[in-house]
Amino acid sequence: MFISRFRALIAVLSIVVSLAVFLLASFYYRSYPDGGLKLVDISFWILFLGSVAAGLLDISLFWRKSPLLSTILFTILGMSIVIIARVSSAIYSLLKTSFYIQLIGGSIIDEASYKLASIGILGSFMIAASTAMNTVQGEPVVFRESPTLHSLLTCVARALGNIGPRMLYIISFIMGFAVRLYPELKYLDLPISWDTLEYISVARDFAEKPKILTTYLWLGWWRNLPPLLTWIPGLLALAGIDSWMFFKIYPPISIGVMSMITMAIAYRLSNSKWIALASSLLMVFNPYILGQSQQWHRHVLGVIMLLAYLYLCERRARPIHRASILIIAALSYEPAAVIALLLSIAEAVMSRGRGSRGIFALSTAISLVALLWYTGFPQRPIMALTSSGVYVAGNIEYRPESALSYTITCMLLLTPSLAIIPIWRRIDWRARLSIIMLLTAFLLPILSIIAPVDQHRWFTMLLTLITPYMAVGLATLNKRILTLIVICVLILGSAYPFTEQGFTHFRIWPKASIAPAEGYPWKMEPAIANITDIENAAEIIRTSGDVALIGLRLYPQLHLYVRNPVNIIALDKDPTLPTTIRYMISENLKRTLAITTINMSKQLEEFKENPDIYNATISPQLGKEKIVSIDRIRCETIYRGDTLDIYFIEITKDENESLEKT
Repeated sequence: MFISRFRALIAVLSIVVSLAVFLLASFYYRSYPDGGLKLVDISFWILFLGSVAAGLLDISLFWRKSPLLSTILFTILGMSIVIIARVSSAIYSLLKTSFYIQLIGGSIIDEASYKLASIGILGSFMIAASTAMNTVQGEPVVFRESPTLHSLLTCVARALGNIGPRMLYIISFIMGFAVRLYPELKYLDLPISWDTLEYISVARDFAEKPKILTTYLWLGWWRNLPPLLTWIPGLLALAGIDSWMFFKIYPPISIGVMSMITMAIAYRLSNSKWIALASSLLMVFNPYILGQSQQWHRHVLGVIMLLAYLYLCERRARPIHRASILIIAALSYEPAAVIALLLSIAEAVMSRGRGSRGIFALSTAISLVALLWYTGFPQRPIMALTSSGVYVAGNIEYRPESALSYTITCMLLLTPSLAIIPIWRRIDWRARLSIIMLLTAFLLPILSIIAPVDQHRWFTMLLTLITPYMAVGLATLNKRILTLIVICVLILGSAYPFTEQGFTHFRIWPKASIAPAEGYPWKMEPAIANITDIENAAEIIRTSGDVALIGLRLYPQLHLYVRNPVNIIALDKDPTLPTTIRYMISENLKRTLAITTINMSKQLEEFKENPDIYNATISPQLGKEKIVSIDRIRCETIYRGDTLDIYFIEITKDENESLEKT
C-alpha cells in the first residue's frame, strides 16, 4: 500500500499533535479543569488512533515474511500497550459512571483513568521507533531466526480449533457463573433482591415444619408453591446448610447451567464451536435474560428445565428422558408447568409406541395435577363469573394502553429472532411448538382482555429459549452480523451486572402489581437496608405475640427471622395510623403493632387537634357508626430505628359506655 510508506510519519505526527493538544489543555484551560479534561482525553485518542494505524500498516507489510523475533516485535508490543492502556481507561470510566459518558472527550474522569491512558505513551514511542527503523532498513531488523507472526497465529488458531465440545461447555459454564457471581461477591453478607428473602424464609419454614405439599406463607398469603425449589434448600437446611448460603450460590450456578445448555443446543444445530460460543455470550450478557436471576429463582429453574428438554429433543433423546425433564419442569415453576402440560399432550399424541405414550400420559397427568394444585383447586374455582367479569385461574385482566406499549417494546427486542426463519425447518418440531406457545402467551394481553398472569415472564422465557436458535439463524444469514451483534451485546450488556446504575439503561415494565417488581431488569443489590433494625423488629414481634401490621416492602425482611409468621399482616404500603385503626376495627382487635417509616405519634397529635380530619379519613371505609373516637386511641413508640419505627396501637375502653353499664 502506498500509505504504508508514511507509517513512521503517521506515528510521529500522532505524538506531536497529541502533545500539542495536551499542552493547549494544560495552559489554556488551567482555570477550567472540566474543559481541560476533555481536551486531554481527545489528545489520548489522537495518540491512540495514529499509533494503532501506524502499527497496523507496519505489521501488514511484514507479518507473513519476517521472523517474529525482530523489530516487528516492538511494533506488536507497542500496539498492545497502546490498545490496552486506552481501552482499559475507557472501560474503567464506563464502569465507574455506569456508562453515563461519551467515550471521545469524556473518558478521562479522574486520576486513575488518566494514569491508565498515560501508559499508552510508552507504546506510542515504541511504535514510532520500530516503524522508523523498519522504514529506513526496508525490512525489520532480525534478532534471531524464528517463525513468522502469520505461522504463529495459524498454530494458535489450530490449537483453539482442536478444543473439544466438553471444554467449551466448561468455559461456557464458568463464563455464566463468573458474571452472575460478581454481584453476590459485591454484597457478600446480604442476599440479592427482594424475592430472594422469601425463598430463604420459606426454606427455613420448611426446615422447621417439612411438608411434601409445600403450602407456606408467601408475601403474607398462604400459597401452594412449586415444590422443587422449596424441597432442595429446605432439605439442605435440615442437613445444616442454611438457605441463606444456598441462595448466594444458586443464581451463579443457574446462569452457568443456562449458558452451557444454550451452547449445547447451538452446537447441536450448527456443528460450529464459534457459533455455539456466540450463543452463550448472547445469553449471559443480555440484561433481559440475566435479570431473571435477580429474584425469579423458580422462573430460572423452570426455564433451565425447558432448555434441557429442547436440547434432548434436538438430540433425539429417549422418551423417558424427555418426559422426566417435563415432570421436573412442572414441579419447578407454574408457567413451566403450563408448557410442560401442553408438550406432554403433544408428545403423547405424536408418539407411536405404547410405552412412550404411557410415559407422556404420566407426565401429562402430573403436570395437570401440579397446575390444579398451584391454582388452589378445589378450594378455588378454575373459572367463575364475578362482578368485574370472568375469572380464570392464572389469568388477569390487562389494560390495553399498558399492554400495547409493553408488547411493542418487547417485540422490538425480539426482532433479531426473525433470523430463525431460514432454519425453521431444521429445528425440532417440539422446539417450534414451544416457541409458538410462548409467543402466543406473550401476545395474548393485546388480543384478549383475559390473558395469562405477568406478560413479562412469558417474554423473558421466550427470549431465553429462542437465543440459541437466533444465534444459529444469524450465522446462517451472515457470520459477520452475528459477530457484530455479539460484540454490541457484550460491551453494552456488561453495564448491567458490573456497574452501579447501568440497569437504568435497560429498564422496561415501569409498572407492576407490586412496587418491588417494577422496572425490569432490576438492580443487582440487596433489599435489606439495615439488618439491625430488621433483627430488632423481628425479636419484638416474636416476644409480643400481637398482630403486627407492616408494609409489603418489609414483609420478606421480617419473614427471614420469624418462622411461619401468621401474626404478621402485610399491607400494600407502610401502615399509617388511619389504616391501622381501620384494620383493628374491621378485625375486632383491641391492640396491635405497627412497623412503619411513618411517624404515627405525630399523626395522633394532629388528629386530636382536629378530630374532623380524623373522622373524614376513617368514615369512608367504615361508616360513621363504626368510627372509634380519637380519644380512645393510644399510640406508644416502642422502637425507633434508622429505617423503621415500631408503635403499639391500642383502642381503649369507652369510658362513657362503662359508666352507663355501672
